[in-house]
Amino acid sequence: TLVRLLGITGADEAIIDASAGMLEHPDASLRAAALTVATHHGDESMYQQVHAAWQAADTPQAEVRNLRALANFPSVALIDWLVDEILDGTVRTQDGPYLLRNALHNREAGERVWQRIKDNWDDINERFPSNSLSRMLEGITALDTDAGVADVAAFLAEHPLPQGQKQIEQLQERQRVNAAFRVREVDRIGQT
Repeated sequence: TLVRLLGITGADEAIIDASAGMLEHPDASLRAAALTVATHHGDESMYQQVHAAWQAADTPQAEVRNLRALANFPSVALIDWLVDEILDGTVRTQDGPYLLRNALHNREAGERVWQRIKDNWDDINERFPSNSLSRMLEGITALDTDAGVADVAAFLAEHPLPQGQKQIEQLQERQRVNAAFRVREVDRIGQT
């Protein structure tokens, strides 16, 4: 927890630099924390390294850990590559919705991911299990601007899900709460 906090929230250069070299650390908890920090600050080279580790993983845990870490990269272009692989079937349909959820939480690319979801809504509805779509939409809570709230509300009003409607309403409420918090506290906390 401390490594993640210092490396992501604190942007501590020493932790960030050390994390890139600890992706094979023998301690699984430290290895996972290092992966999270490294991917939050990683470039295309790191993306390729983590992508290769996902595809060559020798355990299901390593596969999922590396796959989900791909959604952390602070680059719209890299996240676009990931979304492409979700949409073209490279990423299994059982993982795709959850990876899109994680990518919606990406500060740099969340809005772009939401646009890609909207643009490919029919395909997503056809390919992914219907019970996973409301879980995918858990990521809308990170679209915490007034424009994001309005866009999500308008889109979901026109594209209701066949199941999980109560959950979607709760997610939209959380999104509105997050947006109100941002407006109320941005001057005190700072623009983020």
